[in-house]
Amino acid sequence: MKVVHTGAPATVTVRIADSVSQRLELIDGEQTLEVQVPAGAETTAVPVLIEPASGEVLASQNILLKPVPRLMVYLLPHSHTDIGYTEIQTAIEKKQV
Repeated sequence: MKVVHTGAPATVTVRIADSVSQRLELIDGEQTLEVQVPAGAETTAVPVLIEPASGEVLASQNILLKPVPRLMVYLLPHSHTDIGYTEIQTAIEKKQV
């Protein structure tokens, strides 16, 4: 979410759908606010509120949260072997497999 703040730096609370809140520091000028939210299974419109310490709402906007695909990441430990330098190629191939 992009925000334009004018004036002295201010600490605000960003609230998303009454379940996520995060305190952020606003500086003078335009800035992009990033807040982590839990991954959802379906597209959902949620309200976002920006509140200073006094509790009044400075800004509000509905945003669309889209589902995040689950990823499977495989890690393979591996070391480099100079094929043909330490042994013949067929022996190195057996070790690599």
